[in-house]
Amino acid sequence: MNWLEEFELKRNANFSTVAIFETTDPKRIKQFIFHSFDMYENVYVFDVQLARLFKVSLTADDKLSYTEVPLQPASGFNFPKPPEQGILSLLNDVKTIVVCKYITKDTRLFDLAYSVAHTYTTYSKRSTLALFVSSLSIVPQDLQQLSIVISIPPPTPEERRQLIKAVAEQLDQLMRKKKGVRFKVDNIDVLVNISAGLSLHDIESALMESFLLTKSFDPRMLTEYKIKILKQEGLQYVTPTRGFESVGGYQYLKDYIRNRVINVLKKPKLANKLGISIPRGIILYGPAGTGKSWFAKALAKELELPFIMLDSADFLRGIVGETEMRIRRVTRLLESLAPCVVFIDEIDQIGLSRSKVMSTDSGVSRRMSNMLLEWLGDEKRKTFIVGATNFLEDLDPAFIRAGRIDEIIPVFYPDLNARKEILEVHTSVVRRVPLADDVNLFEIARKTAWWTGAELEKLVKEASMIAFEKEKEKVYMEDFDEALSYIKVNTSTRKEVFLKMINVLKSLEIVNHKLIAEAEKVSKSIGGEGYLERLEGVV
Repeated sequence: MNWLEEFELKRNANFSTVAIFETTDPKRIKQFIFHSFDMYENVYVFDVQLARLFKVSLTADDKLSYTEVPLQPASGFNFPKPPEQGILSLLNDVKTIVVCKYITKDTRLFDLAYSVAHTYTTYSKRSTLALFVSSLSIVPQDLQQLSIVISIPPPTPEERRQLIKAVAEQLDQLMRKKKGVRFKVDNIDVLVNISAGLSLHDIESALMESFLLTKSFDPRMLTEYKIKILKQEGLQYVTPTRGFESVGGYQYLKDYIRNRVINVLKKPKLANKLGISIPRGIILYGPAGTGKSWFAKALAKELELPFIMLDSADFLRGIVGETEMRIRRVTRLLESLAPCVVFIDEIDQIGLSRSKVMSTDSGVSRRMSNMLLEWLGDEKRKTFIVGATNFLEDLDPAFIRAGRIDEIIPVFYPDLNARKEILEVHTSVVRRVPLADDVNLFEIARKTAWWTGAELEKLVKEASMIAFEKEKEKVYMEDFDEALSYIKVNTSTRKEVFLKMINVLKSLEIVNHKLIAEAEKVSKSIGGEGYLERLEGVV
């Protein structure tokens, strides 16, 4: 059942004469107006911004024709009646629908809706007042309860296909008429797939823009529209270019993710046969700089899925005063782009424990958390969530409950072999650094115990810059030794951080303790005098 059929069913079964539709797609309003001619004798459109009323009719070639209806002066006065009075008289005449479009804030139309929602006079005429809003958050909650409420979904693949064909046919007719040439589209299936998540209006705009620029339908234009919309919502669309081959070390972690996540997602039929649930998300837990976001991008590449980054700080700044509207818009957009990997850095910022929410917060964080929890726990959710945090203990326990997140994955400081591999990645994979024969990456790895991957990358860049300043054509061991003297790491503090994180992990039920044991085993070779003895007494 599509949304138009849903409206028709609810309108025939419901006493309410008010219907509220949530959409930002103007083409959906046009669809609704066309559909209204099958149900109503008279169809009117009220433009809220212009305060103008139009009677709509169908032309012989099935196009919409708008005729303005002047608002009649009030009896005995020279000034016109308020628009809502004119609308009320239409609703109470014959079976009529009045479509009010582009409602962006509270208006007197809401007062009209209250008055007619359950009025027998309007109901007896089978008339309807249809309000189109960009977000349900601007509609009073009690008015929603009195009305038929429908959130219009993103266009289906078939709707997108029909639109693409229709635009192509229009352009074909235009090209034949003006230039005597045909316009053909050979990549409709590609366009249908890549346009997922866009509104009908955006798809049409992207196709027309592509045609004007290239005289073709370039799929890249649709991707650019997606990226633009995501940026408007504080999200970043990334196409990962490197997989696990760009992740130095952490073999236990890569094997675990490959077996428990990647293989299950790539072999859903076998997983379902064995009763294995499709993974829904993980949280990467570890110190800053250990490559959690890098690992998340590599995971998306291994899964061959788009990678969308949600910046917690930007998200929080954007939602002040419009929490519900923004989160509903963002989660709906993400689901329309699924399957995809959604990376939430510093997830503790948007999943803060109730005990840590400030009293001056005015309930914003709590409302935001509740809506995100509802999304994470939705059985129909198709996005795969990868959260990252340095402060797992600050997360609300509800965020890391089974059913929302599958696993908490420890990402600790790299051990000796991992550090050597990270150095190799940053000298031969991510960038090509010409190394002299005297460079010993194993020795450099030995000298960098308790360093993070980010610091090792910085070390490589610093050594390269030193060689550049001395106008060398290769980077020598002496350049690395000099760079090592510029970067200082407090190993004592990092040992304390590691021990604290181990204890936090062991206090949680959702953590796979076999994975913790593997992480501990690897981490014991990180290095540091007296470290092993102290660690044995704790873990």
